[in-house]
Amino acid sequence: MILGICDTPKVLEVMNIVNIIITIIRIVVPIVLLFSLMFKLVNASTKNDEDAIASIKKKAVPNIIAAALIFIVPVLVNLIVAVSFPNSEYTKCIANISSEKIETIYTDKEDKLVGKAEETLNINDYVNAKNYLTNIKDNSKRESYEARLEEVKKIIDEGRQPQNTDKVNYSNFKWTYYSPNSGPVSEYYTRTISYAIWAPDSISDLNGTVLPIMIWLHGAGETYDKVSNGDKYLNRSLMKMVSEWDKYGLKQIPAIIIAPQAPQVADHWSTYRIYESIRAMIRYVSEEYNCPTDNIALVGHSMGGGGVLLINDNMRGTFRTLVPMSPGYGYIGHADEYLTLRVKGFDEDCTVAKVFKWMHHENDFTCLQGMKHEDVPEYVLTKDDNGDGVSDIIEWMYLE
Repeated sequence: MILGICDTPKVLEVMNIVNIIITIIRIVVPIVLLFSLMFKLVNASTKNDEDAIASIKKKAVPNIIAAALIFIVPVLVNLIVAVSFPNSEYTKCIANISSEKIETIYTDKEDKLVGKAEETLNINDYVNAKNYLTNIKDNSKRESYEARLEEVKKIIDEGRQPQNTDKVNYSNFKWTYYSPNSGPVSEYYTRTISYAIWAPDSISDLNGTVLPIMIWLHGAGETYDKVSNGDKYLNRSLMKMVSEWDKYGLKQIPAIIIAPQAPQVADHWSTYRIYESIRAMIRYVSEEYNCPTDNIALVGHSMGGGGVLLINDNMRGTFRTLVPMSPGYGYIGHADEYLTLRVKGFDEDCTVAKVFKWMHHENDFTCLQGMKHEDVPEYVLTKDDNGDGVSDIIEWMYLE
């Protein structure tokens, strides 16, 4: 391969364009040179300008040679290389420069990617194949691949749903709060921010059930510099709600919950230390409780709602589901990233809908006009319209 990239269809497309330009130059430039020479000769002859005729005749041979070289040299170079090195990657690469062959290479590569996704049933392999579909220009072929990938996605999603959650001993679940640089996560990253984890005393309490991970991001009023001890923190966030979940008449959330605490409002969930801490928390929980790392939901309110968008943008590929509530701010640097994510947004301010439209999720935004800002999390997390005892948003996140 030329620089190791000649098997890449995009490279071949560029080379095809370059080849076309070279071909045009090979034909046009010699014609221009020869016609220019003939025009000058005719013009000089018409005027009987002997000096001009003599000058043109003197330049004729070099111009003809130049025209011939421009026309012949590229062909000769390719021919010499092909004869001298018939099995070289350069020769193979040049041979593949045609629209039909490039399309074939795209199709062959897509077939391999889709086949790999079908074999591994891995979400990353699925996304790679899905993203590559845009290269297939043949609509029938692309639709065929899309149908195959939809079947892959169904199987992946079914495998992500926690099974037999009724076997989990939720009575032994509890919140454990850790101050900065302490607790089991500090063994994975020493400079951790403070955090709390909702989990059982032992993995045996799961009775073989594999639970996913939910990460909760609090708002500006609960940063570490404002709330100095665990009790106050427990009383102000999702943590209190989850601890008293029975009062809502709902089945417990089928997930291990991680609740990191931002050091200060100024951080806006936006520092390297926060990202590394969350990565360490995920590693710890996934190893300690056998949680899958391809079904992580990132949920937050107010400053935490903006943090959902910000952290996802800086930890791309980590989360499957995003639930930003009343996002007080947010930075979205890669809109197309949200095409492959499951997103539901909520806000008492309808103007935030434009953010979700930009993310291609305008139909996944709910405006809670007239609701108090602080009431949004409880409403969203405990709403059970179908009365099946499972929160609607939790059911969507993990059970659909």
